Amino acid sequence: MCPVRILLGVHPEVIDVRAPGDPSGAVERAGRLLSSGRVVVLATETVYGVAASASAPGALDELWRIKGPGRRAPLAWHLHSSIALTEALSSGSIVLTPLQRRAIRVLTPGPVTFAIGASGEQLASIRAKAGVSTGVFDDGSELLVRVPDRRVTREVIERAGVPVVIGSLGGVRLAQSAQDAAEMADGAALILDDGPPTYEARSTLIRLGPEGGYEVAREGALPGRIIRRRMARTLLFVCTGNTCRSPMAAAIARHLLAAGGSSGIETRVKSAGTSAGFGMEATPEGVEALRDIGIEMGRHSSAPLTREMLNEAEVVFGMTRSHVESILRLDPGVRDRVFLLDPSGADIADPIGSPRRVYDEVASLLRRAIEQRLKELPE
Repeated sequence: MCPVRILLGVHPEVIDVRAPGDPSGAVERAGRLLSSGRVVVLATETVYGVAASASAPGALDELWRIKGPGRRAPLAWHLHSSIALTEALSSGSIVLTPLQRRAIRVLTPGPVTFAIGASGEQLASIRAKAGVSTGVFDDGSELLVRVPDRRVTREVIERAGVPVVIGSLGGVRLAQSAQDAAEMADGAALILDDGPPTYEARSTLIRLGPEGGYEVAREGALPGRIIRRRMARTLLFVCTGNTCRSPMAAAIARHLLAAGGSSGIETRVKSAGTSAGFGMEATPEGVEALRDIGIEMGRHSSAPLTREMLNEAEVVFGMTRSHVESILRLDPGVRDRVFLLDPSGADIADPIGSPRRVYDEVASLLRRAIEQRLKELPE
């Protein structure tokens, strides 16, 4: 059980969930309070906020009393996982595009609130299944949702078993600590102290509209340039010298992506070598082998594989098992993103120094493997 800390002269009890010990007791207690219609204060990565069951009118009244006078506006429905968010949208038959699904996948959990456009019928269905009244987490045309990136807060939300909304504490000065929250949240049943927020800003608001794209409607903890960087996908192909197989693979992938039409997901394709030097051109045989199948290599300059390249890449393909092993020795943390390029598990041998027909065979192998791998890419 985590130690309990009482702030004298302030009504809410404060439990430090960072202290040594198992925070499950505090999580259990906060979840029970929310499910019984009480309000508690929870930490997100951007602010301390007052949380309440969205399906309990009395709890919502108390939340707004604590927040202070002002117009009641919809609050973000906070969910415990990206899967739970997706299930909530499915309950209203809201269908997102691949680009929008990617936004949820790569930006949650995190300091992002989504405003998701929906019809009145879709929103009514979601409200009915959640047992929530109009205007609590939607304005009749958009649903506000968020998956916070604080483990304890997500566990409390899951334990509560009710739809939870959280309103920020403070106006010009947001609550950035449990002490701040205790001064602002008189009447809350409990405050879970999870340390200072990661960001000193409100969440970034991203609008997912019916046209199928996304819009950074309000910059906050994550600026627009970071959002765009995360939304882009980088594929990295790795061989030994970065003059034959990997530049050929990169050129084939670019060609197939362009020919396959746009899903709206920006995809960058790069290549590198585990033993490459800087500035070497692709082999003429490789260039010609691709040209014969209608693919232009374009300019290429070899580069050695680095950890920075691996960190940037969403998916990394090695030509052989030894390349995969070399990648993992360089950075074991990318294990779940590294694959042998050939789905069958076969190595694609180095054609360097071989007759032109071998390059033609390699080009054919690469194309078949990449066609399959592109179909398997996550959104």
